[in-house]
Amino acid sequence: MSVKSGKNRRADWRTTGKERVSYYLGDNAKSMEGQLVQIFMMTFLLFSGVNLVAVATVTLAVKVIDALDDVIFGYFVDRIKPNQIRVLAKIAGNGRYLPWYRLTFWMFPLATVLLFRMPQGVGDWVKIAWFAFFYFLYDLTFTLIDIPMNAVVMTITSNPEERNAIVTNKMIITVILIIVSVPLMNFMISEYVGMSIPNVALVMSIIFVAMMLPLVFVTKEHNVNAEVEKNEKYTLKEMFINLKSNKFLMYLFISNILYGCFRSGDAIILFASYYLYGNSQVLMIPVLIALIPTVIMQKYTETLCRKYDKYKVALIAQSVHFALRLLIFIIGYRYLPLHVGLLVVTAIPSITHEMSTRYMVLDCIEYGKFKSGKECAGITFALSSFISKVSLSVASSLCMIILGIFGWVAINAESFAEIAEKNITQPPSALTGLWVVYAGTWVVGIGLCLIFLAFYRLKNKDV
Repeated sequence: MSVKSGKNRRADWRTTGKERVSYYLGDNAKSMEGQLVQIFMMTFLLFSGVNLVAVATVTLAVKVIDALDDVIFGYFVDRIKPNQIRVLAKIAGNGRYLPWYRLTFWMFPLATVLLFRMPQGVGDWVKIAWFAFFYFLYDLTFTLIDIPMNAVVMTITSNPEERNAIVTNKMIITVILIIVSVPLMNFMISEYVGMSIPNVALVMSIIFVAMMLPLVFVTKEHNVNAEVEKNEKYTLKEMFINLKSNKFLMYLFISNILYGCFRSGDAIILFASYYLYGNSQVLMIPVLIALIPTVIMQKYTETLCRKYDKYKVALIAQSVHFALRLLIFIIGYRYLPLHVGLLVVTAIPSITHEMSTRYMVLDCIEYGKFKSGKECAGITFALSSFISKVSLSVASSLCMIILGIFGWVAINAESFAEIAEKNITQPPSALTGLWVVYAGTWVVGIGLCLIFLAFYRLKNKDV
């Protein structure tokens, strides 16, 4: 059936086409808003000329504080229902997780815009204080929207096949949007356009809010049992005990956080491209070339995971990824065509691993429910959200610390056009540090990820 008809594609599916499209739009708008911060935060801080070690320390300190917020809010999502609070009931609407989304979705883009409105004509510590406050606000609002958006997959349908199809389609759309929009946003601040990061953030945030709105009015949660929900009261201590007993989820989360904490190359890609190859857009080429194989592998990953155990697919894919990243680091950046070619190939095992682990999180929730009788999807996705955020912060902090050690020269500019105009250069030692951050840390992160991923043994038939 077409999406326009609003009917189910299959008779046993609970959601309509319009509901699925609204969910894809809202979830991907949230993801792209996060991508905006991920790709611009490090660049923005380097443009602002702040002390790298000081801002790296502040970033980690914010994460320590924010860690408690993630866990507490995950507990609230599983226990508190905004639509049962008289003042909020009309705005919150029906459901278990979507009421949280309806109340808070607008806060995340607003915090993002304010984060990049840091005043520039002030001292370092004023800039760092501004960054610390609004980065904390950004983290908090990300949690407010991310947990309901992830957990709602469990309640919009009770059909496992439909649920996997929704996750697969969402991921395919996410990758397409990232591959199209990330180069576009990077190009907007390049030496060829020269738009400032705060203005790009404002324009893109307005677009993302418009994408989030349909989910507020269209999508419904069809898998919320009122009687079960009424009787499902459990303490924060009980939830942690349940998670502690879920060994597969623990191994998966540890592998994910180690992988994410060393992905500092993502944070420095524009500067690596500009200073290593003389053009801030060169390393966007493999991202664009990888579009077709990435989308294809997303669809085939679901097939592979149905045919073989998900953890085996993830483990093999990540092993291949490790070998390719090690080869990139050893060869170095002198041979651009070879570098671009290898980066394109790495996209295939990378997306296969990412897709497989997403399915594995859902399996772990089912396993935890089997062992304890409690689903605890909210607290699970709260921890997942925390891992995503802390990984980004640690990666960014690691990046800044390494660059500081290698003698990075502070920059005061709004775009790469201004850097080119002022002819701001970096010493050879800083270029070495750039390559270590961009290519070397990947190898360490993937290797550590593989160690803990090898302990995951939850089989498809057991789920």
